[in-house]
Amino acid sequence: MWLFHELDILCKASFYSAETDFKASFGGSKSMADDAQTLESRKAQLVAEISDDRVRYLQKARINYYGAQVLSWGSIAAASLAAVLGVIPYFTVDKTVVGVLAALSPALVAASQKLGLQQKANWHYRKLDRLRALERRLQFELPISTNAENIAAISSALSALDSSMSKEWEDMQHDPVEPRQAEQNP
Repeated sequence: MWLFHELDILCKASFYSAETDFKASFGGSKSMADDAQTLESRKAQLVAEISDDRVRYLQKARINYYGAQVLSWGSIAAASLAAVLGVIPYFTVDKTVVGVLAALSPALVAASQKLGLQQKANWHYRKLDRLRALERRLQFELPISTNAENIAAISSALSALDSSMSKEWEDMQHDPVEPRQAEQNP
């Protein structure tokens, strides 16, 4: 009887030791405060990632927008200057200069269309708007007692946003005259 009692105590002690080792290894021994701190750090990392993306896409949108504006206004200015220099007899300018200015206008229009800077700017602004919506959702629309599922849902939404916007970017880059690779090899 004594032996069975000792074995029972030994087994319980071994089981307790194994259970605490298991909890320590897999986070089971964390307190509620540690879990809340981990959730807050995950939330902060996600907010930082979205914020960094938001800043980067705003810069890219502005660069593309101003590039498109420079090409458009440059085209208008070149055409206007060529017209003024060619029509008004007061200005005596070599006709090659007028010809170059006249040729510069359609060249700038063609460059603008081929580069698609305005479409790229619009794409970046759309992505920026969607990132701002996710950031607001993460900062202001989550319940006060945030759980891992709430943060995971926003992270999944960010992944889905990246995927859909990448697809949209690829479609935007596709020249309608040329067949896409996927259409060539079904």
